[in-house]
Amino acid sequence: MKFLLLHLILISLFTAANAQLKKGRSVTYQPHHISSIRPIGNSGSPSVNQSLILQDKNLDAFIADLKKSSMSLHTSIKGIPAVVKDFLASFAADGFSIADPGKEWNCCDGGWDDNLPNRELINVGSDGHLFMITYLTGGIGVGEHIILITYNKKRVLDFWTGDISERLERKNEIIGYLIETKDKHWHVNKYKLLI
Repeated sequence: MKFLLLHLILISLFTAANAQLKKGRSVTYQPHHISSIRPIGNSGSPSVNQSLILQDKNLDAFIADLKKSSMSLHTSIKGIPAVVKDFLASFAADGFSIADPGKEWNCCDGGWDDNLPNRELINVGSDGHLFMITYLTGGIGVGEHIILITYNKKRVLDFWTGDISERLERKNEIIGYLIETKDKHWHVNKYKLLI
């Protein structure tokens, strides 16, 4: 009986110590086997393989990364890492202008002001390797969009983007939505946002 009690105490201590180690350890990600980022060409700028995004070839890897990530979502554009901001700006004619929630932006039905951002942030999150942003764009109506990026300090490693049909504000909701819609025939990833 004493042996069993000692054994249970040791297991309990080991489990608690292991949990503490896991809390302090950063998440490690596997490089994506398929990346939408083409090697930098003569122009010095990266290019994106749009057909790979449209076919969701790299979306499963992003979903796996999101599941592992401990990122929390915020509502401030200050949460966009510089390397990601530069990448997005290189693909958007307006430099990927975006407003914090509740701030003025070029929404819909009315005059267009070139001095205002063309997007409104819903959420942004980053854990130093994985970046996610959801945002709104205007026009005749309002559209919701998502961008997923893996990156390091020097460059963007992979990129995926899509339209979402509902306002998603929590990471688990976003993961569930991506899993549910990724194989639908109408494709959520139209890749029309950053061109």
